[in-house]
Amino acid sequence: YVHAGRRGLYYRKSLGGGAARSPGRTQPEPYVLYERTDVTFASDVDRFDPDAATPNTSLGNWMLPVFGFPITAFLVGAMLDDPVNVILAWGGFALGVLFLVLALLRFIAYRLFTSALNRLLKRGWSEQDWARAAERSESALLGDKITRSTFERTYVHACQSMVADGVVDDDEIRFLHKVESAVGTVTPVMHSSKSDAFRGLVFAAATDPEFDEADEGILDELRDQLGLDAEALGAGTTLRERLKRLRAIRSGELPVVRPSVPIQKSETCYYEGVGRFLKEKQLQSFQRDGVRYKVRGLAIDKEGLLLITNKRTLLVHSGTSSVRHDKVFDVEVDLDENMVSITKDGSQTPTLITTPDALEAGALIARLSGA
Repeated sequence: YVHAGRRGLYYRKSLGGGAARSPGRTQPEPYVLYERTDVTFASDVDRFDPDAATPNTSLGNWMLPVFGFPITAFLVGAMLDDPVNVILAWGGFALGVLFLVLALLRFIAYRLFTSALNRLLKRGWSEQDWARAAERSESALLGDKITRSTFERTYVHACQSMVADGVVDDDEIRFLHKVESAVGTVTPVMHSSKSDAFRGLVFAAATDPEFDEADEGILDELRDQLGLDAEALGAGTTLRERLKRLRAIRSGELPVVRPSVPIQKSETCYYEGVGRFLKEKQLQSFQRDGVRYKVRGLAIDKEGLLLITNKRTLLVHSGTSSVRHDKVFDVEVDLDENMVSITKDGSQTPTLITTPDALEAGALIARLSGA
């Protein structure tokens, strides 16, 4: 699978052959593209795409306007066989060469700047390496726009690395503060990336069976160091409240709620909210350059009121649809999509559910089913 961005396409190529058409020949499997259809409820975990902060520094983009025009002017002047035009053409050519040299120097300055920042990301904090990166950021060849974008992109990757290894040390915090100081402010890009990173660390910690109140205090301290407020988790719920709810569910202290619709007398309800059962469907198919493609995506199968009881996950719509907990084999929560994937014993196709608080819903289903 190749993932082309959270709101982009997902590409899948089947490695197997198709049905035989004739001896020695097979029908190739089509390429399958997965398209985001926005049928899930909005998530409070909005992942930022680091490529959005990438400056356009490709040398190829400079070649045509800087080098092509003077050559054209030179050739035109030469063909006109006019001494004045020839002089002007040679002048334009020389100016173009000068601009090309400046473009090359700018590209080299950019590469030196990014390599110095990458060295800090890969090898850890060093005052000497930071001084080198800061010095290269001040090159007059780069300009404020490219310098700012490069700092932002590096900041995003630094935040992502904290989530990847699950560890945040003083050097990483120092690096983020240095970048903020170099840029002069915390831009929306930077704020989104560190908020995302903090949420990722919180959700990872919440699934750790050994996570306790002392660890909560460490996360609170980290939140303060990052300069995030108590609402950094989004959805109007403070960090401590969210963690307490998840930890209580994990330990078996389930929140009993009074359902707004009748359920069986032997059932106890622990969650009520709007919900949708989703299904994967083919959106379109086409052929291009002799290659067949299928575009697939999620679609709403049923929509209504979602209840999670001690016996089942129930969706009340024009009728009712349910998944019994004793049939659940595995539970996964996709925070980006705000979606719960339930794998039932003996079923190859998972049941896909989206609800505004998929994290709590998934935790409840996992606890009640023992998955």
